[in-house]
Amino acid sequence: MRQFLFLVFSIVSAGLHLATAQTAGQQLWSQAVVHDVYLQFHQLSYLDTLSTNYTADVYTVCDLTIDGQVLSNSGAKYKGNSL
Repeated sequence: MRQFLFLVFSIVSAGLHLATAQTAGQQLWSQAVVHDVYLQFHQLSYLDTLSTNYTADVYTVCDLTIDGQVLSNSGAKYKGNSL
């Protein structure tokens, strides 16, 4: 019985947490959830392109997938001390 109540409490509290998030951004940056984030580059030499354009304000075209939702034609670049 205690396990069942714990399970119900966990489900309800997780639902309340998502319901109280005011924006999609708050849900994305919530520390309570682990998200799957993938970058898929279409060119074979994308690492060379990223390295070459490190100091320039140039983005390399890619597809960004967050939790299964694909955002086509996104851009990626090295930032900060990435090299």
